[in-house]
Amino acid sequence: MKGTYKIILGVVIVIIIAFAVKNFYERYILRKEYLKALEEMENEYINSFYKSNFNGIITYIKEYEKNPNKYVIGVMDSAKNEKTIGKVEITNFSNVMEGDTLRKKSNSFELEISGQKGKILSLIKYE
Repeated sequence: MKGTYKIILGVVIVIIIAFAVKNFYERYILRKEYLKALEEMENEYINSFYKSNFNGIITYIKEYEKNPNKYVIGVMDSAKNEKTIGKVEITNFSNVMEGDTLRKKSNSFELEISGQKGKILSLIKYE
């Protein structure tokens, strides 16, 4: 009788371990697919930003990280359409102010900024 209980207990433990391993594996696969989908969405967003061109007046600048400087920027075009540039790191941006004119050419990460401090050519490193 004692041997039968050990066999039954062993089978139950093996079944529990199998379900636990299966559950962890399914969660791992799901997380991996989710991260891949997020990366594809980010790449698609960066590519569409890279291909876009716009020019307008900077309506707001928000610094959200100190080192390195990263910004959220709002640009309003002549038709009063507002475009937000998301979390970006921009070189040579410390002298730029709201009200300056910003121009981005398609197939480039360069920003040409004209304002009170003169013309500045900045580069974007998209996050």
